[in-house]
Amino acid sequence: MYLGIVYPTCVHDPAAHATLARIDPALLEAAGDLGSSPRRAFWQVTFPLSWPGIGAGVLLCFIPIVGEFVSRTCLPVLIP
Repeated sequence: MYLGIVYPTCVHDPAAHATLARIDPALLEAAGDLGSSPRRAFWQVTFPLSWPGIGAGVLLCFIPIVGEFVSRTCLPVLIP
């Protein structure tokens, strides 16, 4: 059951995908023109610009997991 909740939101993260799709390719090209390797361009340009999407994806994944934890472990204790 957890896999059905976690897999669509964490692995196929629509927020991170949308953030990566909005990054201007000219920024990576400019990094390459200034002498940056593709790996360094990723870590210096793409990765910092993708943080909002990664954060949104983590929240979209974390909130349902916490909700399932609360409903499975804490609520049966409150019901006499």
